[in-house]
Amino acid sequence: MDMNQLVSIDVFHVFDINRTRHEILSVIDHATTFHLACKLNGHSSTEFCKKFTQLWGNVFGAPGTISVDLESGLVGGIAQYAEFHGCKVRTSAGQAHWQQGVIERHGLWFQEILKRVIDEKSVTSEDIDLAIQSVNSAKNELRRRHGFSPNQAVFGKDPKAPEELCSGGDEERFIELMSGDRQRQKEVGIRTAARMAFFRTQLDTKLRRSLLQRARVKRGGYKVGELVCFYRIEKVATKRGQWRGPGTIIGAEGGNWWVSFGGRCYLCAEEHLRPSTSEELGDLLSTRIARDDLEKLLNLDPDDPSTYQDGGDVEMDGNLDEDPGQAPSQEVDMDFQYDLEAEGVNQDPPAPDSEPASASSQPVLRRSLAGSSEPPPVSKRVRKKGPGGQGQSAMMLKKCFTDRSLEKQYEKELPWRVIPESEHQAFRDAEARQFQEHLDHQALLPLSIEESREIRATVPPERILTSRYAYRDKNYSRRKIDPSVGWKHKARLVIGGHRDPDAHMLQTDAPTVNRLTVLTLLQLVASRRGSQKWQAAAGDITAAFLNGDLLERELFLSQPKTGLKDLHPEQLLRITKGVFGLPDSPRKWWRRFRDTVLGIRLEYQGVTYGFCQNPLDPCLFQLSKVDAHGESNDPLAYVAVHVDDLLVVGSPEVNKLVRTSLSSAFPVGDWEIDSFEYLGSHISVSDQGVFFSQEAYTSSRLFEIAVDRDQRGEDQATYEQKVDNQSLIGALSWLASQSRPDLQCSVSLAQQLQQNPTVEDIRFTNLIAKRALEHKDKGIWLRPLDLDRLEILVYHDAAWANAKLGGEEGFRLSQADHELGIMRDTPYDLKERKAKRANSCVASQLGTLVLLTDRDNYDRGGDVTSIIDWKSGASQRVCRSTFGAETSVCTEAVEVGQYIRSYIDSSMRRRLMVRKQKSELLQALTTRRDC
Repeated sequence: MDMNQLVSIDVFHVFDINRTRHEILSVIDHATTFHLACKLNGHSSTEFCKKFTQLWGNVFGAPGTISVDLESGLVGGIAQYAEFHGCKVRTSAGQAHWQQGVIERHGLWFQEILKRVIDEKSVTSEDIDLAIQSVNSAKNELRRRHGFSPNQAVFGKDPKAPEELCSGGDEERFIELMSGDRQRQKEVGIRTAARMAFFRTQLDTKLRRSLLQRARVKRGGYKVGELVCFYRIEKVATKRGQWRGPGTIIGAEGGNWWVSFGGRCYLCAEEHLRPSTSEELGDLLSTRIARDDLEKLLNLDPDDPSTYQDGGDVEMDGNLDEDPGQAPSQEVDMDFQYDLEAEGVNQDPPAPDSEPASASSQPVLRRSLAGSSEPPPVSKRVRKKGPGGQGQSAMMLKKCFTDRSLEKQYEKELPWRVIPESEHQAFRDAEARQFQEHLDHQALLPLSIEESREIRATVPPERILTSRYAYRDKNYSRRKIDPSVGWKHKARLVIGGHRDPDAHMLQTDAPTVNRLTVLTLLQLVASRRGSQKWQAAAGDITAAFLNGDLLERELFLSQPKTGLKDLHPEQLLRITKGVFGLPDSPRKWWRRFRDTVLGIRLEYQGVTYGFCQNPLDPCLFQLSKVDAHGESNDPLAYVAVHVDDLLVVGSPEVNKLVRTSLSSAFPVGDWEIDSFEYLGSHISVSDQGVFFSQEAYTSSRLFEIAVDRDQRGEDQATYEQKVDNQSLIGALSWLASQSRPDLQCSVSLAQQLQQNPTVEDIRFTNLIAKRALEHKDKGIWLRPLDLDRLEILVYHDAAWANAKLGGEEGFRLSQADHELGIMRDTPYDLKERKAKRANSCVASQLGTLVLLTDRDNYDRGGDVTSIIDWKSGASQRVCRSTFGAETSVCTEAVEVGQYIRSYIDSSMRRRLMVRKQKSELLQALTTRRDC
């Protein structure tokens, strides 16, 4: 092969020392491995063509053949160059990187050398071109192939580098230049660093090539028209590969094959092909039939009874070549009421006291158009062939396999078909209120028909999001306990935010208040109830997201299939705020709430007070004043927020002042004082303290998993039992983490068994639920304590549980240690417990409990205490003895105690308190153990 007969081209990127990204064009000659690279100023076809001409064409002329991958801009630019100069273009198959193996390996080597130079010499954007040229020189001069460097193979000799002039007659002049010119010093330093990096990476490259060497297997014998499956790595976060198809081979190009699948053509390497199996071909036919039925449902009105009846053949616009596994192109109908029914379970509607709605009574359209007696039907959405918008992947439907999961699904959302006819009008009224709520908050701005048509013609379709109504009965769980409880109708307008084209670059984080903050505030109320009459109040902000910041980007909303009140079906709406469903709506609401609360100023007893955020929990706002010297004062009241749920604690006068200011800033509903529901828990304040419980949650969410008498304990649980077990453990986990620390250890053990449970594990979960229900009225008492003399008690324990009596290599247990370390009355009584690490035979369960008391109660032996924090879980470390497990949990418990001490201090002060400040509020920390 001659020089410039075959040239490969690729693109990669590097970051300089300032984290600025630079795109690099890489070109290599296959005959001599002469390698050049240069910086790109964009990804356009014109830029690729221009840079390739400057880098290679002007020096060596047009190559005979140019090998490139399927990157659109690169292929377009090289195609222009090849067409003008008469070159051949050879493209590699998609995701077949070995077909570009020469340029891929050398490009990776070049990139590694350049990264080392950038790190060593702190190369910025100003010097990136010099660094690239230095790597070009080092790689083409120092590499040897058959005894010659690429420079020698191309030019006949290696060029002299400027720093090598010191060996000639101008040594003194060179030293003078190097001593007085900093720019020359930098250039020499970068060139020297490139040469050193070459040698450091050369050995690493050879080792990698030898380790990655493997054979590629080709089946061969494929023919045009054959049905095959092809391998593809999806462009998602997981980067997992999968076989797709069956597709049809429609042609060949070199050693690659063109495959038609899902309305698109894929150029596939032969190594990525395999024949389709008979099962896959059978699934293909059945999938096409099923897709016809799905297209019928999606294109027809879900409230029309004829949709669910056999009406003969329906003419469809579907394309049988479309990929059934891909998401629908262009738009997704969110109006379709997915069937949440379970397989083989009772399909009765959720309301036991109401008759199910008849199909004939369900209306087709439920909106009225101004100035028209009968509105025109909403136009059907047309699915076009081709890829959809750049929406984010989302799980639109979770299938229900048991009665329990179906009930849980109905608690979150009710399909229209299961809503009794007697409740239809109430839900229609809820729809109207919901839409009017969006208009009142100016979150949606209706556009005229002419404006809507112009938007559809000029705006990219992915910026027009779909919508639907989601129906919910907010008293659904309460009615399971008491059937006499009435319906509480909720219709929420939901936006298809998973299709938001900007989702990948939005900031979506929004903090929520944690358990420690809530319990700390309630402890302050209990302690100051007697002296200052402190009280707690809870309120809910109506339409919180609609009160958020304005939207900084352009998005539009298409109407639900049933339409919106007083709007023509063609009208679109402009989205102006973070409505429900958009990825950044929680962030916008949180930012609006934070800025508003921090700007509130209150006058109390002639003094101006303001809010500031707690340094350890941004969702806790402390009301305090700052004197002329800037010194902090103790907070007068507190406000905690969890999305739209508010908790206010303070003295009656200040509490009322804070509630009034919050109600004037946000649409807060009725405030409840000293007895209310907050975050799923009931809080009751009295002179005896604060009681924190979840009796209603326990009664409505816990159940017993059915186990047949003939099932043996060591048998594997059925799939239905496994699903119900996971649901029950989830409910128990929330209960144990919020108000029932006595269940925490048992729930932790059950969680470790839920992946592959046995029947005995199911019975253990049932036992936990039974104990929880027997004591459902129990909770946490926060008793009055002297806040000036607080004591923190930290109890910790470790069960060096269920280790093998034989131990591990080099380590043996004594019978006494084995008996002391094992836990009793757990599922592990009958089987071996697995450790966190697969190569270990020892597993330990750790637990901590943090209590608050004061000095007087401590001297009396802990007469009155308040539980403030707890935790139980498997140890992340492998402990070789009981003492090792106890030491591990002790270290963790001390850290937790120190954090809680600092947190309480920071809550009672305006700034973060640390130990070295010697605050008089810093409490004593005492640990307790059983060994």
